[in-house]
Amino acid sequence: KELEEAGLSASSPRKDWPKDVLRKVYSQLVSETPKDLLQRQLWASCSTPAEIWSKTASHARSVAVMSVIGYMIGLGDRHMDNILMDLTTGEVVHIDWNVCFEKGTRLRVPELVPYRMTQTMQAALGFTGVEGNFRRACEAAL
Repeated sequence: KELEEAGLSASSPRKDWPKDVLRKVYSQLVSETPKDLLQRQLWASCSTPAEIWSKTASHARSVAVMSVIGYMIGLGDRHMDNILMDLTTGEVVHIDWNVCFEKGTRLRVPELVPYRMTQTMQAALGFTGVEGNFRRACEAAL
């Protein structure tokens, strides 16, 4: 809708989209994505509360370590199609390492931030969010 109002189509290069249109499209996509999408996947793979606790902690540590490593080597193009999650352990591993060593800053539509913590990722870290296992694992990885 926002694109049509600006006289653009989804196939128009994003670098040509006005910033207010980018913000509106982003906000619309965020509102359409359930915040607890990953969290529900983890929970659905568990049969006991202890298993949920264990997998959530493992997931938080894994995301923290992979995030720190990704930041250190300038790994970009991070989205849910480039991150695999092992539902038996909750751990994640990054795939598609084509955009690393700050290559993302030189893309046609450059990546302007070195790291993104989405609402979906944060919800899957458990009730402590970034302040629990995630923070401790980040500090240990650094």
